[in-house]
Amino acid sequence: MIPGTIRRACRRLRDPAVRLWKHFFGPALASIPGGALILTFDDDSVADWHETDRVLSPYHWKATFCVSNFEKLGNEERKKLLALQNKGHEIACHSATHLKAVDFVASHSISDYIATDITPAIAAMSEYGLTIYSFVYPHGARNQELDRALLKYFDILRGTVYGMKPIAEHKCFANGSRVVSGLGIDRHYGNELPYLLQVLQFAAANDKIAVFYGHRTHRDDSPELTTGHHTLETICRYAQKYGMRFLTLRELSRDKRH
Repeated sequence: MIPGTIRRACRRLRDPAVRLWKHFFGPALASIPGGALILTFDDDSVADWHETDRVLSPYHWKATFCVSNFEKLGNEERKKLLALQNKGHEIACHSATHLKAVDFVASHSISDYIATDITPAIAAMSEYGLTIYSFVYPHGARNQELDRALLKYFDILRGTVYGMKPIAEHKCFANGSRVVSGLGIDRHYGNELPYLLQVLQFAAANDKIAVFYGHRTHRDDSPELTTGHHTLETICRYAQKYGMRFLTLRELSRDKRH
């Protein structure tokens, strides 16, 4: 049967059949043999990210660096972003000015939000040679109306999810949707390293794709909104131990439009 026929048949069945259709023919990956990890980093700590890439290169890692305030970056920082992209990392859009989208559209239209914080960022980053596929919501603030609008501009959207919940019930795994949620790994989120490693172990054992996010990366993890090199090296080493793949956000999309 062709995928469309399968989908119509699944709609007549219960949820497990619908999930089965999404698994094989959905717009984005829901799983991958052996599991995978998507590491994403938000904001504009470009020099730190570039140094972290040097530290983690022996692990053959890949990450998605989600940039806000691109037009305020200096030329050296922009060159570093291009270098990261050329090495196989993804550079994603994190908005032009880091507005909290849900709050902004409460008093403006979604069209106003796109004109203010989305299209200027895409234009500036693209003009410099960065290829933009994905968007990460500032503060993780999103809703379905925003998702529908922004999926016209991006292949994948990422929000946030919080807490050390039962791992099998956690929403930090890809599910076949073009909208995913990341679990914070910066120290101040309180998601302890042993718990994060359990998430990876679960992903590897169940062919899941775990999505993590942080902000600044540094040899020291004491500053707020920072993930230390020790944490990142441990995560990368653990992912390698279990034979997991490193993916970027854009690699979730089955139908790359851009």
